[in-house]
Amino acid sequence: MSEYEYYEFLAIDKSLDDSALLALRALSSRARISRANFSVHYNWGNFKGNPDEMMKRWFDLHVFVGMGSRRLMIRLPKRLVDHARWQQLLNGTGIVEVLDAGENCILDIHKELEPTDYYEFDEGGAWMPELAPLRSDLLAGDFRFAYLLWLCEVEQGRVPQSVKEPLAGIGPLTSSLESLAEFLQIDHDFIRVAAERMYPEVQPLSGQSVRTVLETLSETERMQLLQRVAENDPQVAAEIRQRVRQDLAADSVSEFRSVSELRRRVEEIQTARATEKANREERERLKRERLEAQQLKERLDRLRTRVPETWQEIDAAVQTRTSANYDRAAALIADLRTLAERDGHKADFSRRLQSLRERHHRKLRFIERLSGLD
Repeated sequence: MSEYEYYEFLAIDKSLDDSALLALRALSSRARISRANFSVHYNWGNFKGNPDEMMKRWFDLHVFVGMGSRRLMIRLPKRLVDHARWQQLLNGTGIVEVLDAGENCILDIHKELEPTDYYEFDEGGAWMPELAPLRSDLLAGDFRFAYLLWLCEVEQGRVPQSVKEPLAGIGPLTSSLESLAEFLQIDHDFIRVAAERMYPEVQPLSGQSVRTVLETLSETERMQLLQRVAENDPQVAAEIRQRVRQDLAADSVSEFRSVSELRRRVEEIQTARATEKANREERERLKRERLEAQQLKERLDRLRTRVPETWQEIDAAVQTRTSANYDRAAALIADLRTLAERDGHKADFSRRLQSLRERHHRKLRFIERLSGLD
């Protein structure tokens, strides 16, 4: 199969104007283009556009899916990004690069996949709706996105054992964070361990918490926010939520786990799962054995009343010289042997079996099936 590539871009804060639409059409005659979206896929050939430049000029989100890689780009206004906090969270995280884009910055996440991960690749069209809510969460100060990127590095063994997690927990995950984990193909056990502890800032923002923050603002700051609302600034709500979350985070006290502690917990989960699987398989085996024993008892009870007739049935089946009837004859002989052992008639069984062998000694394929039935 040829190389598969899927590109999709989404404009959120500002719709595309006519000049942008013309420029985008020049990049691809086959792309689907609207005032907010650009998407195209290739099985042959290459996309002429430069995603970095397209993000800087027009778009807020980009998803790329190839047979060997995944890429997610998110553009954010610099004034709403806590640069010191992000630098702390992303320090040493090689999966992400922060690009400068004038008044904006762009988080560029790129992960190469192992061959076993993309042997049965998925088409890219379903990812953008799943991942798009991440941007508003980031603008509102939800830092769990960075934890998942860090977890990618942990899973790959690129983070020292003594390093502490960047957040004290990330649970419960939103659907978009779950989609990001799936998009980046992070091990489910690592996700489970990370989410065992609650993210301190995940609690819903109450009206009281919002009012408390607004009351701490100066009259000038409140008027500026109201003016931006009147001017349809799409980031006002996100900025207020971010301030509220910062206050909540300042009030929380949490213990951070090391990479080695996370790995030990993952091993505990894997061991428990393996034990449960072994126990389940043992229960299923015992259940099968009880069922097979009951079925055998019922067959032997029926067989006990018609032993001579069964030997005749076996002889007739062998006469047909078909593989299926040879198998059936051998199965009946096995039941007759078990019945003879239980009822103390082993000598009679051996005599009848030897007689059957002598009558059909030229039927070698049947004789082979009698191995071990003496």
